[in-house]
Amino acid sequence: MSGDSGDSGVINIYIDGSCIHNGSPNAIAGYGVYFKADDERNEYARVVGKQTNNTGELTAFIRAVEKMKDEIIKEPPKKIAIYSDSEYVIKCAGAYGDRLFKNDWKTVEGKVPPNLKLIQRIREIYRPYKKHIELHHIKAHTGFNDEHSIGNAEADRLANLAVGVVVAAAVAPDYIDNTLISNIKQPSNKNYINIGFDYKDAVKKLGAKWDLRCKKWYYEDNISEENITAILEIEKMSLSSEDKVADGGEATLAGVDIEIHKKIYVKIPFHKKNDAKKHGCRWDAQKKSWYYMSNLEKNKIDSIIKLEE
Repeated sequence: MSGDSGDSGVINIYIDGSCIHNGSPNAIAGYGVYFKADDERNEYARVVGKQTNNTGELTAFIRAVEKMKDEIIKEPPKKIAIYSDSEYVIKCAGAYGDRLFKNDWKTVEGKVPPNLKLIQRIREIYRPYKKHIELHHIKAHTGFNDEHSIGNAEADRLANLAVGVVVAAAVAPDYIDNTLISNIKQPSNKNYINIGFDYKDAVKKLGAKWDLRCKKWYYEDNISEENITAILEIEKMSLSSEDKVADGGEATLAGVDIEIHKKIYVKIPFHKKNDAKKHGCRWDAQKKSWYYMSNLEKNKIDSIIKLEE
């Protein structure tokens, strides 16, 4: 099997990324790193930050190298072979990443490339150990039973487990790593909402789901903050419409705004942070910046802007 290949001293690692609803606001991305069956180094998890298939692929490669770094320092193996079915990973770790580095991390058009921080992390952690690591492109979903096809299938399965999708094994049970099945992430909490029939399509577009058992709409914590805000606004509109109908009025969708509200980042001096919070500003730990939501009341936005001055 994969992992440590017998007495050859070669360590085979298979990586993959996954994403459900790729390209949509409620996308969920994950990654998988597979060595061999029952290997404690096998890993899968949700991606931090931007949720796309490519961020899943890049994160998988980063984690594979991070896992091997200590082993390389302690006792370098004869060879480490990392197998990915993503040409994007191969390019970012190779010629494309090199060109970005030489061009001050800009594209030939002078633009900042997508996923720059991940590409920079790859260069930071991969380049020092490149002589020990071989990166190979591998075909995905071959259905074959050779060592590399099975390793790729297992990495794919782990990446899907990361986003809560159980993929049926397409290989012999003896080769399957079942130790991680029990570690499937528990689904996010269901937050139930009161949504009238006329508003169901609006919340559905934002990631809300219908619970057949409870006969109610709900959203999960893993959708974006912007979408949750929009869903709660639509719930208010729905309840307001119900009140109008009760008073003899007519329910209407006119004026329903299903726009996904955006984060507006602002530069707030440290000594004004408490004032900013009072007006509705929030702190983004990842970007290390204050922001407010685009649907914030105008008078609060005006007050926040004054704090920047």
